[in-house]
Amino acid sequence: MPTSIIVREGSLEPIIFQFKKDNANVNLAGSVVKMKTRSEKGVEITYSTDDMTPVLFISSETEGKVTLVPESGTWEGEIAGWAYTLYFDVKISGKFYAFPEDSEILVNVRPAY
Repeated sequence: MPTSIIVREGSLEPIIFQFKKDNANVNLAGSVVKMKTRSEKGVEITYSTDDMTPVLFISSETEGKVTLVPESGTWEGEIAGWAYTLYFDVKISGKFYAFPEDSEILVNVRPAY
């Protein structure tokens, strides 16, 4: 899993994350994944694989892959130029796990040209 990501303001490009534990893929069968972000200004955004609109979905259960498909507005407006921290809460068989386990992912939103 990357430690940082750079996205362009207004980007609708999918971002794929892969969960591993002890260098092995995490099996996400039957799990619920929540992606939590917080901006440097305190704005919080949460996406979940159990939301009605599949902005975040499990793209490969056996490979531990989750895909974020940004909607119009996800990386737009006043958040351009902000830095976010991001992590995932994963519920597997009733237990919660955090990914990455020992840090957060830094997301830098660059202004559009």
